[in-house]
Parts: sequence; C-alpha cells; structure tokens
Amino acid sequence: MRFLAVPFLLAVALPASADNAPECGQFTVYLEDLKIKSGGDSIGDTALGHVTVFSEDGQVIGTQNVTTLIAPGASEGKTQLIVNAYLTIDSNQLIYSGSYPAPSSPDSVPHFETQLAVVGGTGVFKGASGQVKFFEKDARRAAEFDVTCTG
Repeated sequence: MRFLAVPFLLAVALPASADNAPECGQFTVYLEDLKIKSGGDSIGDTALGHVTVFSEDGQVIGTQNVTTLIAPGASEGKTQLIVNAYLTIDSNQLIYSGSYPAPSSPDSVPHFETQLAVVGGTGVFKGASGQVKFFEKDARRAAEFDVTCTG
C-alpha cells in the first residue's frame, strides 16, 4: 500500500463550459488529492485513480485519470512507478506518461519534483507533445504544462 499515494498525476470530463480549455503553450492547473483504487503494492500491481482539476481561481474545469504500474527498478530490490495519465478539460484531452523511482513511503513521495512527457492529445490539444511538471504553488498541488500542438 505504500505506493498508493504516488500516482497523483492523471481523465474523464466533468461538466464544464467550453471556455475552460487552455490553449497549447504554457498553462497551469491545480489538482485535488488523488482518489485511488489499488490492486496491491508488489511488482506488476496496478493502481487506478482520479482527481478533480481546478483553474487558478478554484473553478472545477475537468478531471485527471491515472493508471500506475509497479515495475522493477534499475537496482536490485528497487521499484519504479510507470504512470499513464489523461487530463480532460471539456472534450479536450492531454495524454502524458513516464516513470520515476517508487518512494519508500507515502511521506517521501516526490509530489513536487515529478516531470512526465506529454505524448498526445485531442481537440485543442491534437498532436500534443511536451512535458508536465508537478509542484506546489500557493499551498496547492499544481501541474504546469508546456505543450506544442500540431492540430
């Protein structure tokens, strides 16, 4: 169960107005604490979670769904988390993924040091690539996107 707090990152749309979707480029959203269902904390186990996503002024603008797989790490006895995330704002979706070393306890989760690759998107985010960085801003969990789109 020690890995369950880690996948704070990843979406099915909540009702929101069409003007909530940011455009490609740089933007920040805020995340509530992850709600998760887990299959365990051993190699090969997965965890599923979702969070509500907020604008800077606290309005609900979407959701983020997360799937995390516990995998062997680079060193013997170490594990890593492989994360796939889906951020949905209105009918627009960003997909991002990556991995990082699993923490030894939920209290040591690198919540504000994690970066993942943006690997695709739909709607205004069609053909998205770039990165997302998670950190603390104004005493809240934040996700800062730097996205280029081809659509």
